[in-house]
Amino acid sequence: MSTVCIHIVFRFNEESSKMKKVNDLSREYPGIQFILVIIIIGLLLFILLERCSADEQQPEIQTTPFNRTDYFEGNQIILTFPNEAYPPINNFTSQDRTPIEITDGLEIVERIELTFPPSVSTGISKPFCPGLPSNLEDSSGFSIALANITDGRSVEEVLAALENAPGFENIISEPNLLIGSPDYPTGSSTSTWETVAVTTREDYESQWAFELIDRGTPDPEEDGAGVRVVIFDTVPTFMESSAIEPSPAEVVTEEDPYEVTWVDPDAPMNLQVGYGPVLSTQTATASDAEDVIEPTSSSNRDLGHHGLFAAQMVHAISPASEIELIRVLDNQVNGNMYTLIFSLYDALLSSQNGRPTNEPTVVNMSLGIRIPPPEADFDLPTSGIEALRTVVQLAYCKGMVIVAASGNNSIFNYPPELAHLPADWSSVISVAASNMANQRSCFSNQGDIAAPGGDGRMPDDPIPSDPQPLGCHPRLNMCPSMHGKCPFAIIGPIKPPTPGSSETGLIYWDGSSFASPLVAGLAARILSKNPILSPDEVRHIIECGATEATFPDGIEGQPDRHIGEGVINVERTLNECMSPSS
Repeated sequence: MSTVCIHIVFRFNEESSKMKKVNDLSREYPGIQFILVIIIIGLLLFILLERCSADEQQPEIQTTPFNRTDYFEGNQIILTFPNEAYPPINNFTSQDRTPIEITDGLEIVERIELTFPPSVSTGISKPFCPGLPSNLEDSSGFSIALANITDGRSVEEVLAALENAPGFENIISEPNLLIGSPDYPTGSSTSTWETVAVTTREDYESQWAFELIDRGTPDPEEDGAGVRVVIFDTVPTFMESSAIEPSPAEVVTEEDPYEVTWVDPDAPMNLQVGYGPVLSTQTATASDAEDVIEPTSSSNRDLGHHGLFAAQMVHAISPASEIELIRVLDNQVNGNMYTLIFSLYDALLSSQNGRPTNEPTVVNMSLGIRIPPPEADFDLPTSGIEALRTVVQLAYCKGMVIVAASGNNSIFNYPPELAHLPADWSSVISVAASNMANQRSCFSNQGDIAAPGGDGRMPDDPIPSDPQPLGCHPRLNMCPSMHGKCPFAIIGPIKPPTPGSSETGLIYWDGSSFASPLVAGLAARILSKNPILSPDEVRHIIECGATEATFPDGIEGQPDRHIGEGVINVERTLNECMSPSS
């Protein structure tokens, strides 16, 4: 708390007529000046104490120095370039994987490649997708490569050297940013919002979130059939088989799906589990510490069930869909951008090779990219996040519907923050969290659409006038007595219950992480009914069926456009918005 210093200076001007009267009074009533001074000091002390009391009621943000390794890998960069810009890259293959030194102290250790087929009309190979980086516009193919720094230089030093290096004009270089931390930024809950066990399995089916969006009773054999949903997230340890050894060069999948039976025995979820590439990293350089301030983010809890919870939300809406859970985050919900790029690229390729022709695909990403704030002053280039954006754009052009959580770091901000990346890109449907009153959850960032994600307040709580809503805080410990009607959270699985115990294997949890897969499930239901719809058409249909969100922070009765067209409604979307005129 800041220290307030008050200096009181009394100057008695003997020439003043007012002071003359006081002096006259003091001669008639000895000691009156002393009494007046005591009264004035008492008033000032009262004001000071009131101010201190008010200060103590304000939330205090703990601060720690920024660290580079909280935001990006300390010894790696990502390169995006047309293949013709650097021909030696073609010598690197996933089979051989011999590092290729492209300049002193920098060698390529991993690579993905996309080539464009010749146009039927011109015979010329060109990108088929608008919105790609300008250096790829005239390319017949391009590579995204991961490069290790081998000479001890910092990421900033290497990126600065490449920016003006001869021969690198068409190569975009950027740090290998971290993704998915549970604190800042993220698609999941804030670190202080602990999970709480659910006492009865019936609470899952009767939870308010399903009622609010008119989920109905989906047919486990029909609803969502023929659609593939790929979720990039965590994989809980208990799902890993001893036969699987994650690879640095490919996405590895379990041979048999994992059957989740304890949530809904009448409609069990068969979950295909896979693991993104494990790419070795080195310890960051000693220069990584900086005396800059950021909100504290420390959480060593095991959150490996985060992805399972998200997968069940997809299954709840679209039970007949083929759901894949691909690990790109560890059990603390941390990963790096190249692992996500590689895994998304693998999903893009597998949608073309060895799978049914024109099989529609939905992607869910309940995660965010950790972009260093300007205060960190890391001297990074301003080229943007081109590598991931390029693969996301290609997936969108391929017809994949991409859905992502908008994030939860608006608890102290009004208007709410924009959605995190990748959710904020135009090719992605960004999903905010909503509450039981069809309002934006008090912690949620903005989004294109919303779905239930819990809240930090009761529906009848007074809306605070202060832009920092002190009423937005976790109360999940109250949920067990409220069962499925707990307004603070939604309900999903964490692990199989121990045989013979009273456990349900279910928990209360909150966040836009779990709103996003509800929208992904609805997208799968739409594509199941009409598999040739484009991503933009699917978005339009979801928005068509939405319920306008009320606006608790503004004029009563006005819709809250911070979450786009409002909160999804499954029945209205499928029954009223699927006609050609919708």
